[in-house]
Amino acid sequence: MIEQVQSFYDDVYQQLKQYLKTNSIYKPEVLKDSPEEKIFPLVIIKLLPYTDEYTTLKYTDIRYEYGFEINVYAMQQGTTARQSITNEISNHVEVFFKTVYRMNVKVSKNVPNEDTSVARDVVQATCILDTKYKDKLVIYPSKR
Repeated sequence: MIEQVQSFYDDVYQQLKQYLKTNSIYKPEVLKDSPEEKIFPLVIIKLLPYTDEYTTLKYTDIRYEYGFEINVYAMQQGTTARQSITNEISNHVEVFFKTVYRMNVKVSKNVPNEDTSVARDVVQATCILDTKYKDKLVIYPSKR
């Protein structure tokens, strides 16, 4: 399952990167980890720990509760407020996960940040991955 999870994570990362590049007017940098230098607007996508949701010996399928935490950071650009930038990007992230993967999405706006000059939103997208078909994953909305 580790390979399937990593592969799915890589696919989602690339698709989100392309989606934001195409749809967001601010063209944020999308990364898996924090960069050394300050780049804004910035979107960091992290894999949340996944758990074994359901296992049956009859069909040997396993379902995993799975999710992503997406942090959106922005600083003021000219006359555009930093929160306006994070709102626009967060809305695109929410639409992406709801429409492309049908995941449950929770958006936390104006999350406190270490640097008070940087606005931060946190988006959590969760689902259940079913490995019943081995090489093909089936995605269900999570119960949360």
